[in-house]
Amino acid sequence: MSKRIQMRGILFLQVLGLTVTCFATKTSRQFVNAYNGLCLEGDKAGQVYMIACDGGEIQEWMAENGSSIVNAGTGLCLESNAVGRVYGAECDSELNQDWDESRDGGFWHNSKTHRFLASYFGRAVYCRPFNAGTHQRWTTDRSMKFDNRRFSFHDVGTHVHGDRAFEN
Repeated sequence: MSKRIQMRGILFLQVLGLTVTCFATKTSRQFVNAYNGLCLEGDKAGQVYMIACDGGEIQEWMAENGSSIVNAGTGLCLESNAVGRVYGAECDSELNQDWDESRDGGFWHNSKTHRFLASYFGRAVYCRPFNAGTHQRWTTDRSMKFDNRRFSFHDVGTHVHGDRAFEN
């Protein structure tokens, strides 16, 4: 009989009394909003909000299943609905938990709602139609890997004035 326990990115396997330790390959990242400089945080109740960056585990997010963004501290997936509300929910691989990053790496698009992750004043986090504002631009401390699923704004039917350079 084997036991498997995962704790904070370290995987322990215990088989027939022998313990083997392996390091998991998932790397978590903070999302920092370009407008307000605050970090995206989620709690176990499913609330997602902005707060000063403190490096805590509930401010860490991981790419999972090709296109989901999962909170490292709660295990909940980042989700958005048709009215633009953003929250954490049990991961279910539905499109409202499916996110794509723009080719220039700063904008996050929800595949179901075709809205973009944003924050403006205070702690509010929401999704809105694209407008190229800094409140819709996010930085992470490392690049998130989503199976090379990056998009251009033409892919989602959004017209952008001027020529935006996106890398292939």
